[in-house]
Amino acid sequence: MPAPEPPLLHADMLTTAEALIPVLRDRADEADKNRRLSDDTLADLRAAGFARLLQPAAFGGYEMGFPALVDVLSTIGRGCSATGWVLGQYCIHAYMTGFFPPEGQHEVWDDDPETFLVGVLAFPAGRATRVDGGFRLSGRWSFASGIDGAKWCIFGANLLEDGQPPKPWLFHVSLSEATQDDNWYTSGLRATGSKDVIVDDVFVPTCRTLDVERTKNADSPGLALNNAPIFRTPMFGCFGFVQGSATLGGAMAASEIFTGQMRERVATSSGARIAGFMTLHSKVAEAEAAINAAAAILKTDAARIMAIAEAGEIFDMETRLALRRNAAYAAKLSVGAVDDIVSAAGGAALFDTNPLSRTFRDAHACLAHITMNWEANAVPAGRQSLGLDSEATLL
Repeated sequence: MPAPEPPLLHADMLTTAEALIPVLRDRADEADKNRRLSDDTLADLRAAGFARLLQPAAFGGYEMGFPALVDVLSTIGRGCSATGWVLGQYCIHAYMTGFFPPEGQHEVWDDDPETFLVGVLAFPAGRATRVDGGFRLSGRWSFASGIDGAKWCIFGANLLEDGQPPKPWLFHVSLSEATQDDNWYTSGLRATGSKDVIVDDVFVPTCRTLDVERTKNADSPGLALNNAPIFRTPMFGCFGFVQGSATLGGAMAASEIFTGQMRERVATSSGARIAGFMTLHSKVAEAEAAINAAAAILKTDAARIMAIAEAGEIFDMETRLALRRNAAYAAKLSVGAVDDIVSAAGGAALFDTNPLSRTFRDAHACLAHITMNWEANAVPAGRQSLGLDSEATLL
């Protein structure tokens, strides 16, 4: 049977994602306490095929593009922002794998094309040297979100060669060759299980490595196998869609939960219906406007990036910087909406039994990620606008 056409598949995936919202909300407290997603949730994500959204068609993926990713991740995030966050990691690292040499892609996917992939891309955290047939890799990386459900991990490390400055390089390694340190005790995004991961002098064949320079200008070795437009996009310019969509979904959840609570709640001091308070009306309206604006930013940029790739054009630096800047601004709007909602909720939101407490903690944990940090993404864009070097070496 031929694969469904992307528009139909997009709609079907959204229907499935929406059906999971109440299920994920019911599981969210337990996942938060266990500091990882449940096996049932991982099974649901796999059964729905969500993690294959951006995966190359050569391995049964859908190559659907970033508009579909934003829709699905934000919808899953409405159920549980940590689940949206982890799913985003599985999606984006399948996309990244499509840039690697074809032989390396086969090593990753031939035995299990539905396998979940994660990544840790803090380049100074790792070091690599060239040897015959490949590289030796060592390092310790933090924040391996979703590692509990994964088999493979993409590591970012600095390649060290005599007389040359360090070069950012990517390495695909089986997690059977890595050690995990279960140190994920945090205030927010607890359910992502974002442990540290350690690699000690592991050999990585050349076919499972990639020079970051070849991720920028539609020049990756993976294009020999995967020629869909999505693999012509600038890899590091696209990460904001992942974390931004999960953050947006969490803000949507906060709004839905809060308005549902307030419709029934009465003030303890007067017995009056809180939904009738004019100050609450303004808070809700401002939060919803911020959420709508964040969604519009992410969806507009997702459509724009695919249009450029489909036209076969190379992305200029201004566009790459704008993509990262806009995603961070969308996250800033989303988290601001959560702050407005939680402040309006009063003391009730302080209790762990109130899901608004978790949405607040998760929202601020989302904002701590480098792709969502406003200053880290605004400054390079601002420098570019002012005629200075953006100093965004990975873009």
